[in-house]
Amino acid sequence: MKKVQIATILLAGAVFTASAYADGAATFNKGTCNTCHQPAVDTTGPSLKAIATAYKGKEAELVAFLKGSNKTKMETGRFAGMYNSIMKANVTNISSKWSDADRSAVAKYILKH
Repeated sequence: MKKVQIATILLAGAVFTASAYADGAATFNKGTCNTCHQPAVDTTGPSLKAIATAYKGKEAELVAFLKGSNKTKMETGRFAGMYNSIMKANVTNISSKWSDADRSAVAKYILKH
């Protein structure tokens, strides 16, 4: 019986994680974040892979950034100055209006890269 309970808990966790990933991807794309942030290639903005590397183990900091409560870690190199010129408006007008659950799902989606 315990094996069944443990298997059920593990399966539920896997389903939640997959669901959060899918929801995060959908919210990310609906918010038009994918216009500037591609999975593996820097374009107008840093790639999801670069963002995931910068925020590795710091999901709460990424969620805080998406809420507008925290400065970005990506303000370096060719992306220096982009926060004030582009991202501040995007955070203010898009991601700060998402629910906490949406911001968390998007952070999880980004960090999977």
